[in-house]
Amino acid sequence: MTRAAMIPNERPPHRRLITAAIWLCAILTAAHPLSSDGLWWELSKGRAFVSGSWNPTADLIAGTVGAEADWLSGVIPYLVFSWFGLSGLMWLKLACVLAITGLFLRRVSRPSLTGSWLWNGVLLVTTLIAARQAWEPGSVFFDTLGLVLVYLAAEQIANRNSSAPIVVALLLLCLWSNFGPRCIVGIPVVLINLYRQPQKPVVGLGFTFLMLGACCLTPAGWRTPLDSLCITVPQTIERTEILTMAGWHPWWDRPARSDAIAFVGLSAAYVLALRRNFSARILFVLFVAHALAAASPDNLPMAAIWIALVATSSSIVPAVPPAAACRIQSRSRTGAPQAPGRDETAEPIRPGQPVWPILATVGVVLCASFAAVRPWDDCGSGLGWGIDPRIGPDAFAASLAEVSFEGNAHCVGLREAGLLSWHEARAMRPYDTPTTALLNRRLREHVLLTRDLSDRWQIPHRRADGSWGGWWTVLRDRGTTALVVPSEDLRLVESLEPTIWKPLSLNAVSLVYGKAGDPGCTRQIVETLSVRQMVDRGVWTYQPSSEESSSTVEFLAWFREGSTTFQGLRLARVFRAMQMHIGSLKVLHSLSDSSQDAVREEFYANQLALGYQERLRVGRSSELRLRSSLLAGPRDSIRPEVQEILSWPAAPDVPPDDRFRQAIRLYVERDITAALAELPEDRPEALYAKAQLLLEAGEPRTAQTVLRDFLEKFPDHRLSAMAQILAASLVF
Repeated sequence: MTRAAMIPNERPPHRRLITAAIWLCAILTAAHPLSSDGLWWELSKGRAFVSGSWNPTADLIAGTVGAEADWLSGVIPYLVFSWFGLSGLMWLKLACVLAITGLFLRRVSRPSLTGSWLWNGVLLVTTLIAARQAWEPGSVFFDTLGLVLVYLAAEQIANRNSSAPIVVALLLLCLWSNFGPRCIVGIPVVLINLYRQPQKPVVGLGFTFLMLGACCLTPAGWRTPLDSLCITVPQTIERTEILTMAGWHPWWDRPARSDAIAFVGLSAAYVLALRRNFSARILFVLFVAHALAAASPDNLPMAAIWIALVATSSSIVPAVPPAAACRIQSRSRTGAPQAPGRDETAEPIRPGQPVWPILATVGVVLCASFAAVRPWDDCGSGLGWGIDPRIGPDAFAASLAEVSFEGNAHCVGLREAGLLSWHEARAMRPYDTPTTALLNRRLREHVLLTRDLSDRWQIPHRRADGSWGGWWTVLRDRGTTALVVPSEDLRLVESLEPTIWKPLSLNAVSLVYGKAGDPGCTRQIVETLSVRQMVDRGVWTYQPSSEESSSTVEFLAWFREGSTTFQGLRLARVFRAMQMHIGSLKVLHSLSDSSQDAVREEFYANQLALGYQERLRVGRSSELRLRSSLLAGPRDSIRPEVQEILSWPAAPDVPPDDRFRQAIRLYVERDITAALAELPEDRPEALYAKAQLLLEAGEPRTAQTVLRDFLEKFPDHRLSAMAQILAASLVF
């Protein structure tokens, strides 16, 4: 046996590098602000339990719900938050990631484990990224932790003849069912390990009943396994179309997401790492894990962890004899057969030795680091500490500070229900969350109500399936006095504009809508309307720093810039949905990352909308909006489409060196100061454009002066009617 095999602490360079890369990836994966949609909901459940509630969800929800199994899921996050604040939750998240990483590194370091260190390193790095949502405090956190503990206990069942591991596994299943909603996954996890050796079917059947009984030791009783199955595989009780509308997407629906890409890489590493001992059992685990991930996006972290546990297991993966283990270690370290007595670990890598493990490791390190430091998909912050901007509560809490609501609210998603429960628990309750609606067979009604609001179906009407739709009657019968909608749902925000529902805030991540005329929120509605006028037609200008949450600290300015762009772009989209196009452009002009495709597309959408408004009023848009739309458009082929929308049969023929064209180009590049300097004042289109740019720069008084000059010089121009309307709408 070589010295490398005898002394495990002496590792070849590429193995040490892979280990360091895994630890680095673990830290970078955990060092992201809290971003789970269910954070505030879990904290609300924990607060309700600590206050004496034995059924927290029933006390938080206005709709009828039964006893819940995972009634303790919010206790630990709430206690940590109460004692240590957001930093405590971040430390909990970091500790969990490091503990899981240490566990996996210990498992892959065993001499009996097959597979090279390179593939094992890739497997662990992709697992950490694919399971990133598992580290967030909430139900997925406890489901993942329960899976790991139950799996470790199940390994001991297969390796020992005593009954102690069986008792431990049953106790862990009982705890899991009280903290996490997906305890049903623990049963196949245990059975796969149990049947490593031939077993009689009656033994497996009896043990299955014992595990089901352990899962039933919750307030929900015998319904616990059924509820767990419904949450884990919601397709068992609801149609895919309804689930998609509620947000249950298979992971391949969004293949560009970092966790989806990592899951594919994990599956490939799993196959390659176990290719020497591949068996039907190993293939079955891969199939079940993929089916689990396809059933619900919340299952993806559990599926990734399960694959990694199997790949690093000595119970399912056949053990390697000691002599073969030494040879495998020797080959994985040197890349070639090793002569007896030769000590490779103490020697530097020479040109004659293969360097592909080093190069591959460097590539893994770079890819993992890039994936881990940038903002996660749909998140607003990269590396940081605290709360991610997409679930920031500050503006939401401010919108409810002076409001006295009574009744219940229709909350579109779990984030909306959690924010409302956390800030308005006594006076206003959500009617449902997607999960409670699913378990109580109301999910179809929940999502179709949201769709009716988005489609502006107020009055009762027959749907295609014969059921009755229309939001007015449903909300009246429920006694709903408020709506809480995600700011990302622009179609819903736009559809609510002409209705009696009016927003209580403009910049909250979840917008609260109250009824016009409701005494409890009339004052807040009026104040919001005055703010809207100031934002769109007044001296207001967007300051990116004003959107930064006091509860979030980012590590580097590079990441803060991405966060600022995320928040500004979100706000600009909300303003556009609320028909505040000038306000939206003010936000876009303030973003430093103005070359980003999403920012440019939003700029184009506002230009086209403003031009269409001009067309409706005066028959044709201004030249400013036409040229801006053409320059900012996503592709050159949109020219005929833009000209048709803005009622221009052809683009105006202007010489290439015209100052007006140069000013429009500078404006599209978001340099308003230079564009204003280039605009001539002897052309009506240029003078009108100057007034518009001054308004977008937050100078309504100067813009009004220019509009008066325009009306005096060109009173018969077709844009004069538009200039009068604009001048009358300015706010100082």
